[in-house]
Amino acid sequence: MVINPRQVRNFAKATGRLAKTDGIDAQVLARLAEAVKPAVRQVPDTTVQALAALMARRRQLVEMVTAEKTRLSRAVRRRIQAHLTWLTAEVARVEEALDQALQQSPIWREQEALLQSAPGIGPVVTRTGF
Repeated sequence: MVINPRQVRNFAKATGRLAKTDGIDAQVLARLAEAVKPAVRQVPDTTVQALAALMARRRQLVEMVTAEKTRLSRAVRRRIQAHLTWLTAEVARVEEALDQALQQSPIWREQEALLQSAPGIGPVVTRTGF
């Protein structure tokens, strides 16, 4: 189960368990689970984790491209342009890896096709859920 650490800490404070040891933490977590009964969630399989990592990397690269484009007006324009070229190519490589990973999974291909059947939904939006 995944529980918000702040929720656990607030529960510990409310029950007067302010000390922090592994034993006390285990007791607090057990009591919280008894009281709240949080829903059980499946751990994502390795394919989903790999897709999530690729999407996270793509998001990071796109943010870097945006930042470098903002800096283009400065004196080091040629170096920034070279970096932008590399970043853009890296985004394309990550997107290709995403495409390959999705094509290997019939479940993800079906889900992506269903989502993209809605008007205005494209590949970037369908992959943000991974």
